[in-house]
Amino acid sequence: MTEVVAHWPFERHTLPAGEVWHTYRTIYGPLSANPWCDTRFALAGAPGEPNRRPAFYCASGSTGAIWEVVLRNVRPNAHNEVYVAPAELAGRSVARLRLRRDLTDIVRVDPPHRRRFVDADTVEDLAWETACTHSVHALSQGMAAGLDRFLAAHGVTLGGLGWHSRQYQDDLVHVLFAPPLAEDDWEVLEEIPLDSPAGLALVRAAVEAAGYRWIVPPLDAPNEPELPA
Repeated sequence: MTEVVAHWPFERHTLPAGEVWHTYRTIYGPLSANPWCDTRFALAGAPGEPNRRPAFYCASGSTGAIWEVVLRNVRPNAHNEVYVAPAELAGRSVARLRLRRDLTDIVRVDPPHRRRFVDADTVEDLAWETACTHSVHALSQGMAAGLDRFLAAHGVTLGGLGWHSRQYQDDLVHVLFAPPLAEDDWEVLEEIPLDSPAGLALVRAAVEAAGYRWIVPPLDAPNEPELPA
């Protein structure tokens, strides 16, 4: 069986206090970790049960935060143009937050950082690369669960995982786990509904930052974005 960690001890990452961006369902507010998260690297519970620890996704910039959640499945047309159906923006907001304290025991799983605990071009390395890129999130959830168990056996509580956004490489993305994360660790600096003028400006800026051109959705646009081929 593939081991998620080949070398111990290894140096973990610290997410320093400071500003981050977080995209979320407006109804839940900007500070709530999601106990029913089923996306990449969530610490999923048993079927029908909540996560073993709720997940909170954030990024170093608004562009990464928006690409990770609302733009990740867009399909550019032949003219390198991108749109988002209005239903995908309704009910979503992006918040600029300030983390009040350093968060420790974060594991960076993107290369070259994961070379701290697995060797390059090995089965273990391939398993992590697959977890970081495959659309079947159960694969990444299994890797996160294995890492969580390994660290717990060595007296360490996994604070979260980090990687550079594949959609927008300039931003660093984190999934943080609660606990140790708590709502009191955050200060809300700004909340922006994505379907507001300010939110649409951020979405357009994110599209253009990645080299695409933003267009208004056509009248016959589907309510859900098409998955990439």
